Amino acid sequence: MKDCMLDVGLMAMLCSVGATIWTQPSLASFLTLATGWVLCRSRRTTSGLIVAAGALGRKHFGSYHRFFGKAAWTTRRFWLGILRTVVESLCPAGELVLVGDDTVQRKSGKKISGAANWRNACGSTRQEFRFLWGLNWVILGLAVEFSGKTFCLPINLRLYRKRQGCPGGDPAYRTRSELMWEMVEEVLRAFPERSVVLLVDGQYAGRKLLGKLSGCNAQAGPTAITRLRRDAALYLPPPQRRPGAKGRAPNKGKRLPTPEQIAERKRWPWTRTAGGREVKSLVVLWYSVLKGRPVRLVITKQKNPREPYAYFLCTDPSWDADRILSTYRARWTIEITVRNARQHGGLGDAQCRRPLAVERQATFTLAMMTLVMTWYMSEGHRTHAIELPAWYRQKNGATFLDIVTHARRTSLLQLISARSGPNPDLTENADKLLSYLQAAA
Repeated sequence: MKDCMLDVGLMAMLCSVGATIWTQPSLASFLTLATGWVLCRSRRTTSGLIVAAGALGRKHFGSYHRFFGKAAWTTRRFWLGILRTVVESLCPAGELVLVGDDTVQRKSGKKISGAANWRNACGSTRQEFRFLWGLNWVILGLAVEFSGKTFCLPINLRLYRKRQGCPGGDPAYRTRSELMWEMVEEVLRAFPERSVVLLVDGQYAGRKLLGKLSGCNAQAGPTAITRLRRDAALYLPPPQRRPGAKGRAPNKGKRLPTPEQIAERKRWPWTRTAGGREVKSLVVLWYSVLKGRPVRLVITKQKNPREPYAYFLCTDPSWDADRILSTYRARWTIEITVRNARQHGGLGDAQCRRPLAVERQATFTLAMMTLVMTWYMSEGHRTHAIELPAWYRQKNGATFLDIVTHARRTSLLQLISARSGPNPDLTENADKLLSYLQAAA
């Protein structure tokens, strides 16, 4: 299709993000690729985006490939612009709830930068570990409430490389937790006045991430909620020092049993919260990770015979159990976002091998997901009538696929209306109209 254009509000949002990052030629390439991403209904490769945007013949196709592989721009500055746009549009006040996780994207090709063998968590069992070849992405998202649902909007991305795969060797190697902390730090620097809550899985509960919090101001630093290992070494807070006592003050109190033992023993009874949950909650020290910073341990029952208890840790001991558990529920939204990125966003469709192109292609995909969802939540939902099929009556609100479909149809409808005269000749424009309708389906 020729001379495609996006919805006015979405195009304005894209221009505001990219105007301070790229030169005019690179910005034009970005807008063309963004148009192709919204309108594309097949695999979202770079060539597929060019065709979907109707950009054949505008300039050489190599210009769009160079936008990812050689153009002078940084992904960190791009993500910072997206973060500011999302926060100003959807979260102007209140706390920022960040959700972090990592995922492995299957790829084929031995020369793809950053590709390696990774354990396949979905395909592995207790008896057998399975591996796959691909890329390991560390993702940070922002949880946003909209229309009774919680969405996770990606706001940053890092490619995790194994030590032997780092271009600079050992000095350039960073663990997943260190990459996650770098992304969280960028949010803290961008919005130093806002309170931040970080939700991560149990693999990030360690010195590399949570240990960084011990150096932050307990009042102004982020609050982290994570799962806790069942055999963690916990201690009571140190007792108050008696007046006139000699010697160094203790850093910690008596050693507690492990969280698994606390859940089993009757010394710590179960209590029912206002939300109807049976929990055990106490303030402890996880000295090996957070030193003398008090944290709140929450143990709750779950319907799993293999793992009857779930263990959670919150770095702010003033939070109660209900607030901790209800907030941590938002962590699952990043799993849904990763699934949508694979199935509908084209996260694994890019065919590139160079270091810059590999990370920029994934950045572009997740950034477009964020921008389209931000546009929909801020203004696009006003013109969207959600259709409920007969087999999906329990649906409550739009899904990501509904949002992308609505963006595509709105853009094409706007284009058709802009090209329609007072007395349009349908016979003359039949072929073009059919191509528009086919793309909007």
